Parts: sequence; C-alpha cells; structure tokens
Amino acid sequence: MSHPRPHLPIHRRWMEQKHPMPVTVAIIHREIGDECRYLLIRRLKEPYMGKWALVGGKWDFGETLAESIVREIREETGVRTTFAALHNVVNELIVPRAETDQGAHFLLFVCDVIASADKAKEQSEGAVGWFTFPEMLALNESGQIVPTDYLILENYVKRPFDISYTEAEVYSDGRLSVVHRFEIK
Repeated sequence: MSHPRPHLPIHRRWMEQKHPMPVTVAIIHREIGDECRYLLIRRLKEPYMGKWALVGGKWDFGETLAESIVREIREETGVRTTFAALHNVVNELIVPRAETDQGAHFLLFVCDVIASADKAKEQSEGAVGWFTFPEMLALNESGQIVPTDYLILENYVKRPFDISYTEAEVYSDGRLSVVHRFEIK
C-alpha cells in the first residue's frame, strides 16, 4: 500500500477500529431473460452510504465463513443461498482526505454462492437491484457504486474461476488510489 495509516488517531477511525474488520461479501448472479445480472444493495449506512454495493456484512464471532455469508444475504435481501467457494480476499483501506473524514480498514472475504429462486426484497439495510455488467460500469463511471466492489465484480466477470488477493486503497471521497492484485491460479 502506498500510504499505510497505522498512526491515524483512534477517534478518526470508523467505529474507532483497532484492527481490520473481517467482512463477508457475496457475488450473487442470475440469468434474467437472456442476460447475467448481479445483485447489489444500496447502502443506508456508512461507509459508502448511498452507494450500490455487494451484499454482505460483518463476520460474527464463532461463525464459519459459509454461515456468515448465508446469514448476511438472508438478512439483507431475503434470498436463501448456499456457500459455493471463496473467490477473493481483499484488504481494503479507506484513507481520509480531509480532517473531518474517517479512515477505515476492512478485510473482505468475497464468496461465490448459489442462490435460490427467491425474489430479492428490500430489508432494513437498503434497496436491492439486479444489474448487468454494463449497468454496473455506468454506476462506476458516475460514482454510484463502491469502488472496491466494482473492482471485485470486474475481476469476477473476467476471471470467474481464479482466486486472488487484492489490496485496495480508497480515498474517503470514493476514488481508488492504489490497487495491487495477486492471482492464484
């Protein structure tokens, strides 16, 4: 990473983080009509409030990876899923740009899941929607999608069977700063 922030004062860290927060996120896709669509949620909370994002959340103590992602998807969309595989691990660092911005550090475990035919419904976490890759590209170009999540989806569309480790540094204004990707073939 180009600008590690180990000395960022605790009061300037999201939720006063002391350590990177483990988070599970899912790539959920379906053929709808004749197009592959991906399920996203519009975040109601920081960080990234108001942006479209992968479905997921905090990995609770005592849960397996599979239990965490299945629970998060059910809570946020109502869709029942089965864990299929770990696709990517992303070390995401949100770097504050202004004195009023908070920094954050997440370790994202990106999962492939098999989704039931349940209809995705808005729950308490935000609106949900199915998007084609070109629609997600437009969201990215207009700054309406979490930049790291777009990066994850772009990688998945190009290489659905590769496993990778990604380091992403994102400025607090939502722009990607630095990305390093390590492929595991």
